[in-house]
Amino acid sequence: MGRTDNIKASYRRWMESYRCRKQYSTMERVPFYEVAGRFLPSHGTATIVDIGSGDGLFVRHLKLDDRYERVFLLDSNPEAVKHLSSLYANVVAYTAPERLPFEDEAVDYIHCSHMMEHLDPLELYTFVKEIDRVLSPGGSLVISTPLLWTRFYDDLSHVKPYNPDVFSHYLCKSVAPRSRQVISDRYALAEIVYRYSMPDLTEGWGSDRMFVDFPMQAWKFFLLKLGIKKAVKNGYTMVLKKM
Repeated sequence: MGRTDNIKASYRRWMESYRCRKQYSTMERVPFYEVAGRFLPSHGTATIVDIGSGDGLFVRHLKLDDRYERVFLLDSNPEAVKHLSSLYANVVAYTAPERLPFEDEAVDYIHCSHMMEHLDPLELYTFVKEIDRVLSPGGSLVISTPLLWTRFYDDLSHVKPYNPDVFSHYLCKSVAPRSRQVISDRYALAEIVYRYSMPDLTEGWGSDRMFVDFPMQAWKFFLLKLGIKKAVKNGYTMVLKKM
C-alpha cells in the first residue's frame, strides 16, 4: 500500500470515527434501534423476540408488529406487561435468567436493550445460555448495554457493567482464558457501535499553582468555545450472528 492509499485509509477511518461520535453521543435509544434494525430477518414469518421491552419503543419504532407474524415482547415489570398487553398480542411476563418460553432454536432474532447490566455474573451466564438455546442458526442477537462510567450507578437496579469481550469470549471463537465453560463458538461479531458522552473539559486537569492553573483553565475554556470535546465511550450496541 502506497503513501496515497495510507492517507486515504486514514481519512476514511477519521470520517467514520467522526460520524460515530457525532451520531451516537446521545442517551436516546432510537439511533441504536436503527443499528439493530439493519439485521432484522427479511422474511415476515420470522420469530422476533424483544427482551426487556419497557414501553415497547423498539417494536413501535421499527413497526415490527406490521412486518412480522410472530413478535414477542418480554418484560418483568407488571405495569409494563399490562400496558404492552393492551397493544400487542404476544406479551410475556419474563424475568431473566428464567427459562425463555421458546423451543430450542425456534427464534430468528433477539433484541436485548439495557438488560444485561441488571444481572450478576452467574445470572448473566445462565441468561446467555438460554438465549443460545432458543436462537436458531443464522439468527441475530443484538445487545445494547452501558459500560462503566460516572453515571452508571445512578440507577440502583444496575448491578454490573459488562464489556463486549464478555459476550465474545463465551459465544465466539476465542483463545482468551475463561472462568466458566464456553457457551458456544458459533457466533461472529457482525457490528459494534459505541455510545459516547462528552464530559466538560473544565473538569479534571489543573494545578495547585495559581500561575499555572489560570492559563490551563483559560486554554480549556478556549477549546470548549471551539467545540472541542473529549468523547468517552459509555455504552455499546453489538450484533452477533449465529452460524
